[in-house]
Amino acid sequence: MLLRAPGSGPIPSGVVDADPEVAASLGFVYGQAGLREEAASILQRLLKLADQRYVSPLYLAIVTTGMRDIDAAIDYLRKAFVSRHPGLVLIRTDPIFDGLREDQRFAELVGRFEPLPRSSVVSRPRE
Repeated sequence: MLLRAPGSGPIPSGVVDADPEVAASLGFVYGQAGLREEAASILQRLLKLADQRYVSPLYLAIVTTGMRDIDAAIDYLRKAFVSRHPGLVLIRTDPIFDGLREDQRFAELVGRFEPLPRSSVVSRPRE
């Protein structure tokens, strides 16, 4: 799905419903750009959608990270961990979460992921 930047004004109806993950990314960008009202609007729409169907807490964490609301972002990441969202494993390296890396709670959450067992690492034959 292609999400067109709305420019100024409200996000068109149905955009958040159609692709919450993309909407969360847009909310992150708005938050980082200092457009807190627009980011908060996306967050509220995602929360409203979550009342009707499953919306991953990871998406809510993305928006709140962009808004620099560290406490809310950590809370949503913890909820995403409990719900076992598969995309959560990417928080180790995803630059979206760089602003959380110094927070001990984030480090503890990342530490919950066990490292890959050595047997799963593919080694190259010696020449």
